[in-house]
Amino acid sequence: MAYYCYDSAQFAGDISFMGFVAPLLCSVIILAGACFGSIWITSISILIACSVAVWLSGVTIVFNTGWADWVNILCTIAAYSVFAWGFYCIAGLTPLPQSQGIFASSGLIIIASFGYAPLSLGVSASAILGVFLIAYIRGQLQPINHVGAPMLGFVIGWLGLVSYQEYLLPCFVIFVMYYLAELAVAVFRKITTIDKYSELPYNSVIYQTFEESSSAELINRIIWHTGILLVVLGVFQINSPNTFSFPVFAALVCFWQQYRLFNWNNPDKTFKENYADTIASIKQSISPLFNRNKKKSDDK
Repeated sequence: MAYYCYDSAQFAGDISFMGFVAPLLCSVIILAGACFGSIWITSISILIACSVAVWLSGVTIVFNTGWADWVNILCTIAAYSVFAWGFYCIAGLTPLPQSQGIFASSGLIIIASFGYAPLSLGVSASAILGVFLIAYIRGQLQPINHVGAPMLGFVIGWLGLVSYQEYLLPCFVIFVMYYLAELAVAVFRKITTIDKYSELPYNSVIYQTFEESSSAELINRIIWHTGILLVVLGVFQINSPNTFSFPVFAALVCFWQQYRLFNWNNPDKTFKENYADTIASIKQSISPLFNRNKKKSDDK
């Protein structure tokens, strides 16, 4: 069906049918790497899969027009790999990774329905949406450390690459903003070297909230309410006069929802009290970095 719906003339860039479909098959490489149960082998398989996908499709993100083509290609592979690998960081709780695929696919389907994206992209997103819906329905809110989660990120990232080619990257970024916010927090907690955040896969805000015995209803409500809002904002981004307003607003919404989850068991506070608590939390998180640097200076 995808073949009959495919029309290369609908795409802004030059991409063949095989260049559009074949990269998705590279997800099997990540699945094979995940079978070994090692994050290092999985990471290598992610890098290989992303490299083959970029090579087959010919889609390259131009980070800087002054750079040589091969530099932009390498940066594209690196960005794609980091995006896919990042799903390992939020895999501590299902079905959070699956929900991010649902929102990204749904947003692209709506955009394609309005005629702002190729029909082929909408059909592919519909097929991917079906897979993620089944995975979401079968999954229950429970802790799990699954190294195969980057395969989900790889598929979603491929939608992002095609969206970039169709000048829809700001929309796609908004669709996956909740994932990017969770990943940002997880990486930040890792580099602070705080003992309780030593295990990267469990550093997402949503997992910590679950561990503190928050209700599953609250977590699911936050995920879905935020996701639906992001889909709406991403669709409106199409006619936005600039590239930054809606993505920045979406990021603020996601970080605010994370703050609500992180303080789910605290009584309601005024804005001033919330601001003071946020600043104190940031200082507590980054203080180990300064203490470590000070210790190194003293040793010298």
